[in-house]
Amino acid sequence: MAYKYSRDRRELGAYHVYNRAIDGTRLFGDDEDRRVFAGMTQRHLTAVPEKDRRGRPYRSLRDEVRMNARCLLTSLFHLVLWQRVAGGIDRLMRRVLGAYVRYFHKKYGGSGPMFAGEFRARRIDGPNSFKWRIGYVHDNHERLGLDYEFSTHGLYLSPNEAPTWLDVGSTLKIFGGLPAYLDYMKQRAERARLDQELRRDQRL
Repeated sequence: MAYKYSRDRRELGAYHVYNRAIDGTRLFGDDEDRRVFAGMTQRHLTAVPEKDRRGRPYRSLRDEVRMNARCLLTSLFHLVLWQRVAGGIDRLMRRVLGAYVRYFHKKYGGSGPMFAGEFRARRIDGPNSFKWRIGYVHDNHERLGLDYEFSTHGLYLSPNEAPTWLDVGSTLKIFGGLPAYLDYMKQRAERARLDQELRRDQRL
């Protein structure tokens, strides 16, 4: 299970990108906050660029980064991003996290950092590691007893209707199609075993 932390993030390919709130506080106070954060990632990855309040299009990073999975919890977020141009993930995350911090402080008051340091990005090597990481991210809401709209798993159930900011087609191709993906998502015991292998490998 190849899964390694990469500080420079120059390699192309898939990454698990995540971060949590500083000192165990909340990143998202309510579902509106989650929708805002989601929108801040989506607006840079859509096929048709979205526009700000002044009618100016947000910078499109679609040629540099594609999103494969997302789950937003209470104190952390998980993304699986595919970097197509070196530095693309950094450019996307700088825009998203900076905009979200400004939004959050404007809504709730306060100032200063919200995140526990720099966001984490772990390079995912190989199809087996990629599938496991997609499963891990999409399992989070059910693992924690949550059932809401902020996991992209539901968007995989109707791939022909998936939004353009989510790269469902390429992801399902790696799984071998929608039936194979759904079957994989049912194999939680096997994924738990792989998780233990992964954690052991990281300690070596």
